[in-house]
Amino acid sequence: MTDAAPPPEPTTEARAADPSPGIPWTVRIADWSARHRWPVFVLWFAATIGLFIASLAAGGTNSAEAVSNDDRAKYEAAEAFVVWNAANAGAQSEEKASAQFLLVVTNPDGTIDDAAYRDCCIGIDRLYRDVAGVKIPFKKTVSQTYMRMDVELTDVQPNVPLDAARFNRPAAFKKG
Repeated sequence: MTDAAPPPEPTTEARAADPSPGIPWTVRIADWSARHRWPVFVLWFAATIGLFIASLAAGGTNSAEAVSNDDRAKYEAAEAFVVWNAANAGAQSEEKASAQFLLVVTNPDGTIDDAAYRDCCIGIDRLYRDVAGVKIPFKKTVSQTYMRMDVELTDVQPNVPLDAARFNRPAAFKKG
């Protein structure tokens, strides 16, 4: 056993010159931030507000006149019209608007040769009737978590003139 003295503790100047070479710089920053919470909070707050003010000074986004929910559908439809026209600029003639509907009916336990399955498919086809060249469902079920509603139409007439008075606001209700 030797009588050697333990090595001396490094001075503050020596520590500043050698900032713990084994500890990553991110850990040192996190350690400093944890020990100085309030100055870090104030710096982040000032930086955030400063960036906001700088973006406004540079002509940042003005959302004060953004489209409201009431008008959004109108502007989305106009945008769709612009996109549609741009995509079909070279079209020679206009065609009537159309839509396709594909109904896929599957039965893992049967084939179309089974009478019950065939009757079901025919029954589905009967739900749609031809009205002015368009197949329209005359019976529909609307389901939501709080209700179920069955709608069955008896007659559908396209382009029927309507009296404008039907769209007037009803008279105010008076308590009697």
